[in-house]
Amino acid sequence: MADVIGVMNRILPKAIECVEPDVFQERLNGMMAGESEKVTLLQPLVAYQSADGKTTFVGCSTGFTNGMLFRLGFRWSPTSTDYIRNFISAIAGLGYFDPAVE
Repeated sequence: MADVIGVMNRILPKAIECVEPDVFQERLNGMMAGESEKVTLLQPLVAYQSADGKTTFVGCSTGFTNGMLFRLGFRWSPTSTDYIRNFISAIAGLGYFDPAVE
């Protein structure tokens, strides 16, 4: 994920700042409490909040699936930075990030 964020920070007009989970929670709560058009953009992030208002992150493990696919003969190379740059540039050109960077 760090390579995707790195490319986005080079391409998009507004950088993504990586913060600790407690800082993220504080900023998210602050945005949700205020009057802002960006609240709509945050809805998918808070859809799974618990009753006490704290976001719960559900962990996952792909070890079993990856191991099974590998044993079945599936192979894939790591995603290149060029591919990520082209993908982010393409969806940015379609206006995908416009509401978030205004």
